[in-house]
Amino acid sequence: MNELVNMRDKNIHTRTIGSYKVIGENPYFKEKPVKIILYWTTLFRKQTPIDKHRKCLSTCEAKCIVTDDKTQIENADAVEFHLSDIWTQIWRIGTKSIVEFPNYRRPDQVWILANKEPPPHLWGDIQIFNGLFNWTRWYRTDSDVWLPYGVVHPYNETEQAEVAYKLKNRNFYKEKTKGIALTISNCFDAGRRYQIIKELNKFIDIDKYGKCYNRVCGDTAHQDDQSCGRLLRNYKFYIAFENNFCKDYITEKYWMALEREQIPIVNWKYFSPSVVVPNSYINIFDFDTIQQLAQYLKLVSSNETLYNSYLEHKQFYTDRRDMCDACSVCHALHDKDRPAQVYTDIEGWVREDSCEKVNHWNHFLKNIYAQRFQILGF
Repeated sequence: MNELVNMRDKNIHTRTIGSYKVIGENPYFKEKPVKIILYWTTLFRKQTPIDKHRKCLSTCEAKCIVTDDKTQIENADAVEFHLSDIWTQIWRIGTKSIVEFPNYRRPDQVWILANKEPPPHLWGDIQIFNGLFNWTRWYRTDSDVWLPYGVVHPYNETEQAEVAYKLKNRNFYKEKTKGIALTISNCFDAGRRYQIIKELNKFIDIDKYGKCYNRVCGDTAHQDDQSCGRLLRNYKFYIAFENNFCKDYITEKYWMALEREQIPIVNWKYFSPSVVVPNSYINIFDFDTIQQLAQYLKLVSSNETLYNSYLEHKQFYTDRRDMCDACSVCHALHDKDRPAQVYTDIEGWVREDSCEKVNHWNHFLKNIYAQRFQILGF
C-alpha cells in the first residue's frame, strides 16, 4: 500500500495544500473517446449492478465502459471502491482488515472512494487509506462526485404544461384518508428519533409501523411486495426522520414520501436546501417546540388549501431516485480541467461532518438508548 501512496504523490507537481488533500496540475490527463471504470469491490456484499450501469451509460453524453473484471486493472481509467465493502470485518470498530487492493496503478488512474452510509455507520479505520484515493463519491454535496439518494429535476415549459394538464383535476387533500404515519425498523439510531416521536404523539395521533413498534407494514418476507407502499399512500403526512444528523444526509425516506404524494416531516439540521424540492416538506427544526409542530400539523391537516400548497411543487419539479451514477463519474473522467489531487487525510474529511463517526463510547450509548426504548418505550 505504501508503494501506491508514494506513486500517487509523484503525480502532483504543482501543489496546493488544503485541509485534507493535495491539489495540483494534472500532467497525466489523457484525452480518450471512451474511458473505462472498474468496480473493484462488491456493493453492500452483492455484485455491482454492471448491466444497470451499462444501460444508463447508453444515454450518457460522456462515453465510458464499466466492468468488474479485475484483470482490466491496467486498462482502467478509474477504479471505484465501495467503502463498506472494503472492510472484511464490517462490525468491528476501528478494524484495519481490508480486501486485497490492486498491485498495479497507472499515474493517470483515478481511485474513487464511494459511500452512502453516514459516519456513525462507518466502522473501520479510514486513516489507513490516506494518500490512496483521489476522489470521494458521497451523499455530501462537498464530495468530488456527488452521490445523492435522489435529485430534483425542474420541468421545462413544455413539461410544465403537460404536467399541469394531468394534475388539473387532482385534489391531493381529498385523496388522503388518514393522518400521520411512520415506519422505523432500526432502533439503534444516534438521532434517537423515537424520543421525538413519543413527544409528538402526546399532541397528535401517529400510526407507527416497523420492527421498533412491533407492527409490520406489508409483507416483509417478499422484497418486491408493494402493499406497504399502498397502505402508506393513504396518509397525508409521513415522518421521514433520518437516524443521524449528518450533513446532507437525505435518504430514500424523504424521496419515497414525495413519490407517494405526501408531505414528509423531516429532521434535517445540516443540509443544502438546493438538493431538495422547494416547499415540499415540514422540518421539525423550524419550530421552537414539539407542541408548536403538532399545532401546525393539525392546521395543515385541516386546511385543504394549505395542504395542497405543499404539493404544488409537482407542477414544477419531479424527483428522481433512479439516477445514472456511472454517468456522473464518466463526465468527471472526461473533464480535462479537473486538477490532480490525492486525499492525505481522508479520515479528517469524513469527520468534517455534523455527526460523529462511530467509536466505542457512542456505540455503547446508542445500544443503551435502544435497549431502553425497547423495554420502556422512550
